[in-house]
Amino acid sequence: MLKLTQKMNDKANVAVLSRHADIGLYSDAMNHGAFGYVTEAFTVLELVYVLRKAIEDACQTRANPE
Repeated sequence: MLKLTQKMNDKANVAVLSRHADIGLYSDAMNHGAFGYVTEAFTVLELVYVLRKAIEDACQTRANPE
């Protein structure tokens, strides 16, 4: 998914959901442009935070295109 979004003309905020905390996967995902990384043991507040930040970033990007 991250490779596909890197080829897009428009920015896409991608959050990675993983069953287990994996520092290698986390690092790889973030280095390839992931907006967030959430493990299966997330709390609702953590998920809401990641989604809210992604939405805010998308709105800001649309308001101020490069």
